[in-house]
Amino acid sequence: MPSYEQMFAEDQRVNAIRVSAVSEALAAQGRDPDWAREMELLLERTSSELLTDNGRLIRLECRSTLCAVRAQHQDEESQAQFISTLPMRVLRDLDGAFLARFAGEGGSLETHGFFARRGHAVPLPEVQ
Repeated sequence: MPSYEQMFAEDQRVNAIRVSAVSEALAAQGRDPDWAREMELLLERTSSELLTDNGRLIRLECRSTLCAVRAQHQDEESQAQFISTLPMRVLRDLDGAFLARFAGEGGSLETHGFFARRGHAVPLPEVQ
């Protein structure tokens, strides 16, 4: 049976591959200005409410069917709250979500999140 460290390292490897693939899919999309602007406002407002003094929004971008959110957290508790709460707050306007945890710079923690437009899915690759 693999150790916790081995399982964590494997989880990080898989998440890095998925984040890279979804980021490429996002970059390849054109921008639906009306939808993107509306979702960026929703995600920015909701993320800012959740991050307060325990983190900051690093990146926020929406295109035609996907949105990307990247946040930095000061501790595991604030990161866990962000990951568990953000999807519940925005999925009435969006379909599907994928969020991944990573170590950030200087001992901080980062969350990379992707959300799909209604009727679409976050394009997650199968990873071996």
